[in-house]
Order: sequence, then C-alpha cells, then structure tokens
Amino acid sequence: MTIVQINNQPQVLLHDVDFDNAILFQRRISVWQQGKCVEYCGTVEKFTETSVIIRKSSPGKCDAYFLREFSEFRVE
Repeated sequence: MTIVQINNQPQVLLHDVDFDNAILFQRRISVWQQGKCVEYCGTVEKFTETSVIIRKSSPGKCDAYFLREFSEFRVE
C-alpha cells in the first residue's frame, strides 16, 4: 500500500476503510484534539461508528479510547 501525501499534509483517517487499512497494515497513528496531539504513535486496536481504541506503543501502557466526533486520527 502506498500512501501519497499532498503538500506535506498528513493522511487523516476519516472513513471506516481508512481505519481498516490502519489495522491491517499496523500503521502508527497520532490523535489530535483541538489542534493538539494527545496521543502519539499508537496503533488502531479496533473502532466503531463512534469511537476508536488506540493501542499505545510503550510497554505497560493501557489502551486509549477516543470519540471519532472530537478527534482527528493521522498516519505518522
């Protein structure tokens, strides 16, 4: 899978297929809320229509739960 970035903009996960691909290819994801990065370099564990669970990359860390409505998910 080749991800093309236009104008150096990060790829933003918007649709279910984007999250499916992130899971399949174990893409590293950052989570942004109100213009600030609140989670960096986790992987998508699972998602629903309203939420996303991110597995943190650091050992011993708990998974994080984010509402899709209030978060932006970017491929790193």
